[in-house]
Amino acid sequence: MPLEQSNHLEQAMNINNSEDVNRDGPIAKLDAIDMEEDDITNVDMPLQMQIINHGLQELQRRQHTGVVMLLCYVVHALHLLQLLSTHFPARVGDLFIQRERRRNELMSYLVQTETCRHIIRMGPQAFMQLCEKLRGTGIVKDTMRSTLEEQVAKFLHIVGHNTKYCAMSLYFHRSKETISRHFHNVLRAIISLEGQFMVQPSGEEVPQKILNNNRFYPFFKDCIGAIDGTHVRVKVPRTEAPRFRGRKEWPTQNVFAACDFDMKFTYVLAGWEGTASDSRILKDALSREDPLVIPEG
Repeated sequence: MPLEQSNHLEQAMNINNSEDVNRDGPIAKLDAIDMEEDDITNVDMPLQMQIINHGLQELQRRQHTGVVMLLCYVVHALHLLQLLSTHFPARVGDLFIQRERRRNELMSYLVQTETCRHIIRMGPQAFMQLCEKLRGTGIVKDTMRSTLEEQVAKFLHIVGHNTKYCAMSLYFHRSKETISRHFHNVLRAIISLEGQFMVQPSGEEVPQKILNNNRFYPFFKDCIGAIDGTHVRVKVPRTEAPRFRGRKEWPTQNVFAACDFDMKFTYVLAGWEGTASDSRILKDALSREDPLVIPEG
C-alpha cells in the first residue's frame, strides 16, 4: 500500500512539473501570442484596422503611464525643494543679513568719524554735501540693496587710493561687477557737475585776496589765478609707453590745470603724453573748442 501511494505521488509531481515547464516554455508564449491575435482578430473589422486600433490602444496606455510617472517625479521634486527650504534658507538669509550689517557698520563708522578723511579724502560734512549734489543729478540713486552714500564712498576710495575692484569687493561684500557699475554711475554723475564747479573767471572782479592786500593791489589786480602742469601715472600699451615716459621712470600724462585764489580748479586738460612740453600743451589749451579763457586786461 505505501508503495502504491509513492507511485501515485511521483506521477502527480511529474504532471505538475510538466505543467510548469509548459507554462514557462515556448509553447506557453505561442499560446499567449495566439490569445493576442484572437483579441485583435475581429470578423466585423478588417485586419489592418484591427492592428491600428490595437496600436492606438497601446499608445494611449503608454501615454497614461508616462503622465503618471511625470506626476510622480514632480511630486518628488517638490518634496525635495520643501526639505531644502526648511534647512538651508536660514543659513543663506543669515549670510545676506550679516553682509548687510557689516556694510551699514562700515558706512556709519565712515561718516561719523575723522577716519573719513583718510579713507575717502574728505571730511564727513563735505562727503554728505557731495552725496546730496550727486543725488540731485538723478544719474546715481539709491537702489534696493545699495545706498547712494555707499556707492560714492566706494568711488572716492578707488580714486583716492588706486584700489582694485577685488579689494573693494572684499571690503563691501559686493561683486566686482557691482563695484564697477557703481563706480561708473558715480563717475558720470560727477562729470555732469562740471559746469557748476569748474567755472572760468571772467576777469570783471578783482579777487578778494588781492583786493584786500596792499602788497598785491593794485599791482596784480588783473591776476585771476595760476596755471601749471602735473604728471599723473598712467598705464598704456607697451608700444606707446616711450611717448609717455618723460622725466619719470614710468609712463605719465602731463595734465594741464588752472586754479583761482580759492584753490579751486577752473580748467583741466588731460591726455597729453608725459614727454610733451608745457608750452605745447598751453598752445593746445588756447586753441581747443573748449579753450582756456584768458580775459583781456
